[in-house]
Amino acid sequence: MLNKKIILCSTIKNEERNLKKFFSILNDITENFEDYYLIFVLSDCTDNSKKLCQNYLKNKKGFVLTKNFKKQFNRIKRLEICRNEYLNYINNKKKLKNFNYLLVMDADNVNNNINFNIIKNSLKKKEWNALFASQSIFYYDIFALRIKGLIEYNFIDKIKNEFEIYKTQNLIVKKLFKKYLVKFFFLNKIKKNRYIEVISAFGGLAIYRLDKILNFNYDSQNGNVCEHVGLNKRLHKKYGKLYIDKKLINGHGINIHTINGLLCFYFEYFAKRFFKKISK
Repeated sequence: MLNKKIILCSTIKNEERNLKKFFSILNDITENFEDYYLIFVLSDCTDNSKKLCQNYLKNKKGFVLTKNFKKQFNRIKRLEICRNEYLNYINNKKKLKNFNYLLVMDADNVNNNINFNIIKNSLKKKEWNALFASQSIFYYDIFALRIKGLIEYNFIDKIKNEFEIYKTQNLIVKKLFKKYLVKFFFLNKIKKNRYIEVISAFGGLAIYRLDKILNFNYDSQNGNVCEHVGLNKRLHKKYGKLYIDKKLINGHGINIHTINGLLCFYFEYFAKRFFKKISK
């Protein structure tokens, strides 16, 4: 048992097949804190996700928020709006604002290896304002990643900009994916220390000191950059002490993000196809 109070938030869209496992993970975490509160923000669900979440919360402390975008905005902008919904909800509840931590978790299968003991071990770090998950094989969430002197840019913009510069010189597109994406899959080897100081990260799971994060909002620049980056940059600028914890392992990192990246790295066909997609 940890004598702390935690709020757990997740944005959910059509995760029916993953929710049973997700709820089991939440049970393991919540029963080991002094107090907890769950907030699920559902958007445009066409499966049974809403009913499953509502049934799960019948005997729990928590609330389901719903958003219906009807195809308005791109995916990133929709996530920004949904994430700000749980921040607004907390800010409007005096009791919740006195909790210690905010745990943000994706509800898909990226968090299947996480448990309370892993989180408890990570929370032993003395000075921090945000802790982000890592993965045992590939670090996958390059979209949200910013590290001073290593990756201070949106990798998609870098690939597109360099392509425009060199496209008349028979550029091999897959080399751009190696340079600006795939090499960061091996972040745990690039950085030797357990705690990697970052400007921004996520990786499917983030733990924030609640009193710090409630001063900020998610910002995707109207859907053009990862929504985590805007919030984390402002948090880092004011308070600092944001870290990826290499022992806060939530999975292996073998998912659609790393598979697509590796395909683009090894095969020019996939690199060109993915480049066309991100250039739209």
